[in-house]
Amino acid sequence: AITGGDVLPIQSKAIPVGPEAIIAEGVAAAKAGATCVHIHGREENGEPSARAELLSEIASGIRDRCDVVLNFTTGGAAR
Repeated sequence: AITGGDVLPIQSKAIPVGPEAIIAEGVAAAKAGATCVHIHGREENGEPSARAELLSEIASGIRDRCDVVLNFTTGGAAR
């Protein structure tokens, strides 16, 4: 899980926020040998999000750069 579900960006600067940061971390995980990346969507402000457009952007960005299984969760996003 590259973004974590319960840890907020204010608790750790290591939590990627926004689609580009999440894409970069997903690609880095794949290049490091991960075969599956578990993703919690996060908006640019760090808020957890299950917004379809955000998750689609993340999926496309990772898939364009590497071949890894993507496992999205909608947990942690009340909307």
